[in-house]
Amino acid sequence: KEVAPAKVRAHPYRALQISALGTFGLRVVRGGLGFITSLILARLLGPQDFGAYSVALAIGWLLAGVAVVGTQQLLIREIAVACAQARWDRLQGVLRWTSRVVWLSAIALCGVAAAVAATLGDRLDPLILNSLWPALLLVPLGAQIARRQGAMQGLEQLITGQVPELLVQPLLMLGLIAVADTLAREGLTASLAVWLRVFATAVALWLGHRLLKHALPRVALGAHPEEGRRGWRRACAGFLVLSVTPLLVAQAPVAMLGSIRGAEEA
Repeated sequence: KEVAPAKVRAHPYRALQISALGTFGLRVVRGGLGFITSLILARLLGPQDFGAYSVALAIGWLLAGVAVVGTQQLLIREIAVACAQARWDRLQGVLRWTSRVVWLSAIALCGVAAAVAATLGDRLDPLILNSLWPALLLVPLGAQIARRQGAMQGLEQLITGQVPELLVQPLLMLGLIAVADTLAREGLTASLAVWLRVFATAVALWLGHRLLKHALPRVALGAHPEEGRRGWRRACAGFLVLSVTPLLVAQAPVAMLGSIRGAEEA
């Protein structure tokens, strides 16, 4: 009789260990595939085009991280609480509200970035500028992916929630590079490589959306959304600072170097 509570308490720790190991494994695979992809692209594109590709992606991912506006962390908290309390209306409400906020912020950031790029067009490297236009599509796509990952974590689907981005997307990117290099008459260019990344990201977003819909409890699918906008806005403001800081450290140097010194320096 005394053993049962211990077993019950052990289950969450076991699930946490499995999630940690699964995430670590996916990130190792993603790191290896990303390294291989970078080597192939560097060889096919050359220094200038690969530099332009890297700068455009850095700007796109940086803006995507800002466009999330803290909704990823908000979803982790709110969905976990909603599931624990069986508040399915609350769950649907926070999903709908965060989706709308992310789309609006991503579109606004793309508009600002496009205006700045058009204004500084003569001062920017043409290779970077041509690669930047398709890279702006990564802003809404990447932001929605981060938002969906937060929802999957709140539903305790940590491993499943990362499969589209950490496994499917890099594998698809490698396949697309092979096809494009074979079919492109003038060879692979920086802008074409960015378009391939946009397509792979869009596929990952679509697959992730299907997985999220499948992970939601059936009773939640038909629930009427309930919104608590004021509390969610305040929470997102704090989460935004915490989430953007490491992104700035990772992406800002490449974006700034390429914008100031040119594609080859990046």
